Amino acid sequence: MLRIQSLYLSISILFYSLSVSFLFNDRVIRYNRLQNLSMLLTILCIILSLSSIFLFKKKKIQLILNNLNIILNTISFLIILFFLDSEYYSSFFYAKKINFSLIIFLFSCNILLYITNRAIIKDIKIIDSINRIR
Repeated sequence: MLRIQSLYLSISILFYSLSVSFLFNDRVIRYNRLQNLSMLLTILCIILSLSSIFLFKKKKIQLILNNLNIILNTISFLIILFFLDSEYYSSFFYAKKINFSLIIFLFSCNILLYITNRAIIKDIKIIDSINRIR
């Protein structure tokens, strides 16, 4: 049985992998420390999402991992938004287009993780209400 949280986390992993593929593209971004930090944070977010999928029976730990994932994703999002600027790119407008697509992917991951947390909290409330009835 596929839970909706697993579906949301799978879609977020897909978006993370697309953003990593944009970050690995040598023609777009030259390597620097901020780009490496952003890539490391994105890979950590992928690992946290995968571990959250596999910890489906431990909902409290899943919530903690998702909250940590949202924090790391927000940091990566802000690094890409503010610090990876036009001086590292060959063309300013092309860079802003790629930068915009990275921002969209990472922002949509934050939204998906938030929706996942809401669904997990609903599951926890349902389980608690069933336990109260017994």
